[in-house]
Amino acid sequence: MANHEAPAASGAPQFGPPNVRLKVEDFGPLKQASVELRPLTVFVGPSNTGKTYLALLIYALHRVFESRDIDSFASELLSDLKRCLDVKSGSELIRNSSSDNFRVSLKVSDVSKDLCRFILKFYNETFHLENIILEKDNQNIRLNTRNHEILRRLQKYPRSEQSDKIYLQEWYKFLRVLVKESIWLGKVFYLPAVRSGIMQSYPIIASALATRTTRPGVEVISQLTKVPTLSGSFTDFMQELILYDRPHSSSRGTASEHFANLATDLERQTLSGEIRIARSTTGGYPEFVYRPQGTEQDIRLNRASSMVSELAPIILFMRRIVKPGDTLIIEEPEAHLHPAAQTRMAKNLAALVRAGVRVLVTTHSDWLLQEMANLVREGELRQAQGEDPEADASDPWLDPQEVGVWLFKDSEDGGGATVQEIPFDRVDGLEPEDYADVAETLYNDSAQLQNQLEAIRMQGGK
Repeated sequence: MANHEAPAASGAPQFGPPNVRLKVEDFGPLKQASVELRPLTVFVGPSNTGKTYLALLIYALHRVFESRDIDSFASELLSDLKRCLDVKSGSELIRNSSSDNFRVSLKVSDVSKDLCRFILKFYNETFHLENIILEKDNQNIRLNTRNHEILRRLQKYPRSEQSDKIYLQEWYKFLRVLVKESIWLGKVFYLPAVRSGIMQSYPIIASALATRTTRPGVEVISQLTKVPTLSGSFTDFMQELILYDRPHSSSRGTASEHFANLATDLERQTLSGEIRIARSTTGGYPEFVYRPQGTEQDIRLNRASSMVSELAPIILFMRRIVKPGDTLIIEEPEAHLHPAAQTRMAKNLAALVRAGVRVLVTTHSDWLLQEMANLVREGELRQAQGEDPEADASDPWLDPQEVGVWLFKDSEDGGGATVQEIPFDRVDGLEPEDYADVAETLYNDSAQLQNQLEAIRMQGGK
């Protein structure tokens, strides 16, 4: 790939919480990784290089910050990681069997400075929150969880006449507020791979669970969480479907008309129909059906195309569940989609970003990446022309600073996968180098076969 001039930093406004940099060592297939989670974060690279592992770690971290006290952070994170990755022991998460630990750190930064940093280490089947570092009034304040050193370092700050333990707890409470307000403002949702198979088997699973309960809804969810063969991310996804038409918490707000319109656009442009809700007559849970345009006939998802059942949950989440400030993680949004539909999916993801949703996807799609690069170029063009980038909400765009594409690949020494950023290039876009290598190999093979065939014909062959 040619080395072209990188774009200058744009003046596009930043929205939502500051970006978070996540670092891991010896986690799953990953030897090491350092990624910054931006409004649109994309994981690319060969299979078995840790993309799903890291996506699920982000999901678990988000859930822990969302609902737990900071003093139980470490233990709750390990519990949720084992649940989401479907492992019985934390040692199964360690990359190197000869090692007995892995490390995770989070750094929260705005444009000018670091806000806070968390350092965790897993060993002896337990996560240990080693250090929490806050920046306050241009000073780094280190909260060492193994002793009360914090008490000596914070003498100049007002404190009550309570015990050291209570004083430390007060700082933990402050930290939790800081984390809640500065890292992730909303909820997190995970749409796993093979959504088509999940949606096609959903009625069978939900019906089987419903037969074990006397009431639909919560009792079905209780039964779902007891199935030992289902991973936590799968059960969370199923829970959202089973409780899809429940009244939502008032604190979460009502369904956004803009988000509903985005879902409708995706249906119209890609599905040529709509995803509808039908109440099960036996289990009392919602069933989802597909109605093609121009008909009054509903088709069950197990009889619809894989494209329909693959896109159905994305449409359902956009229409009713996801709100501004939330994080939506989607594995392989391009699955079962025609290349033209993949480019439209990229535009829908950009529209979610413009609406204030933070999006993380794993992908193998060159079409998706090429369209994302065009959306970045569109954003730069609008700014260069002096237009208001937000003037036309129906025409999505992206800013280079909002997009982070991270390439996962095996290290040459076989010691585990590593991660590096693919910076946006105005000419090459966001394409991994090995994609071009594959295209070149295909072209050379094609040319060689054609030349061999032509040579045989010229020699009098058929």
